[in-house]
Amino acid sequence: MRKKGFLIVASIFIFGMGFSQSCLPEGIRISNQTQIDNFQTNYPGCFVIEGNVRINGNDIENLDGLSNLIEIDGYLWIYSNENLTDLSGLDNLTHIGKLLSLELNENLNDLSNLSNLSSIDGFFEVIDNDNLTNFAGLEKIESFSGYFYVDRNDELINFTGLDNVSTFEADFFVTRNNGLQSFSGLENTTLVQRNVLIEDNDSLVNFAGLDNLEVISNDLVVKHNDILLNFNGLEFLSELVGNLWIENNDKFTSITSLTNLDVINNIGIINNDALEQLTGLIGLTNLGGQLYIDNNESLTNLSGLNNIETIGGKLQIQNNDNLIDLSALNSLNLIGGSFWIQFNQSLLSLSGLENINAASISDLLIQSNSLLSTCEVESVCNYLASPNGSITISYNADGCNDEIEVENACVVNSIKENDFASSVSIYPNPADNKLNISTNIEIQLQELSIYNLAGSRVIQKYFSGNRENRLDISQLSSGIYTVEMIFDNLKIRKKLIVK
Repeated sequence: MRKKGFLIVASIFIFGMGFSQSCLPEGIRISNQTQIDNFQTNYPGCFVIEGNVRINGNDIENLDGLSNLIEIDGYLWIYSNENLTDLSGLDNLTHIGKLLSLELNENLNDLSNLSNLSSIDGFFEVIDNDNLTNFAGLEKIESFSGYFYVDRNDELINFTGLDNVSTFEADFFVTRNNGLQSFSGLENTTLVQRNVLIEDNDSLVNFAGLDNLEVISNDLVVKHNDILLNFNGLEFLSELVGNLWIENNDKFTSITSLTNLDVINNIGIINNDALEQLTGLIGLTNLGGQLYIDNNESLTNLSGLNNIETIGGKLQIQNNDNLIDLSALNSLNLIGGSFWIQFNQSLLSLSGLENINAASISDLLIQSNSLLSTCEVESVCNYLASPNGSITISYNADGCNDEIEVENACVVNSIKENDFASSVSIYPNPADNKLNISTNIEIQLQELSIYNLAGSRVIQKYFSGNRENRLDISQLSSGIYTVEMIFDNLKIRKKLIVK
């Protein structure tokens, strides 16, 4: 008899667990502790709420009356509960269908009662919870399918508790968390499928914790983080499909740790007063859109952009007061828009921009660079000879004060280069395995590049020492190439035929 009774009880238990009763398709708004306490009496056997749940009440101290809940198919919004310190009562909750929002719960400091929550199919918002320090309790969550928004949580230190999250399937926004020190807890994250916004986090120094992040499928925007120093922690980031925007980070000194990126759409590096170097961008070869470098008062050169060959849109370099050198852009040969250089008060020369194909420039503006006197680089000279759009050259130093001055300098420079070109020989031509370069005057060959007919550089070599130099070209296929040689400040090109 006892055995039969046990089987009946066990069957009822199994049936109840396997076929949890749902309720409240219209949802429920809970505004006081009494509603919490009476929930199981008012809604007996309710394990799954089909609609939305709002919990908002000044006297709510616990959620213990909700302990039967296993799922909420709508959203769960817990907001403005000033006496709520934890989420006890939600210990059995495993799934939220649309949104989990924790907002304006000023004493909430513990999420450990969400330890059985394994999936949130919608948005995740944590906003204005002044005493929350981390996300401990969310260890069963492996991905977020909706946007992830963490904003204005003053005591939040890190992301401990999200240790098993590998993927953010939508936007990842972390903003205005004054105590946030690191991204520790996100070490298993490898992919963000939309935008990353890191803004106005006053205690954030770097990106430690995102050490295994490999792909951001849209934009990375980093701005107004007062003591952020660099990108340390993003060493494994190899794909950024959208834009890189770095703006108004007052202590940001260097763009390091992004060396695995080779293609980005637009880059904006704007108003970073302490920024001194861009060396972490050395892997970049192509930009799909614009390059903006504006108002970075400590930046003296563009080292790190040495391998960029094409920019799909506008090139704008302006208001960088201590920028003196553009030579790192020597590999740039195509842009797809305007060419703007203005208000760079220490810039002396446009050397480094000579290889840009003038036909790819839509408009030319060289303006208000008070020390700039050398503008007669090949790209500018060729554009002035055959412009595709507007020309503005004004308020620079003598030699680059207006269009006529630059055109005159281009003529003089061309004569010098033509005279010098006759003193340089490459042989044999046609060549096979070796190419010799010699001059009949005392001048040093510094650099040699060979380009194929498509304009791609196939060989680059630096030289020192002799007036006669030899180069191994055995790896080149038969065809016609352009040999570009740089001697001191002079550059010449010669045609090469490879047998």
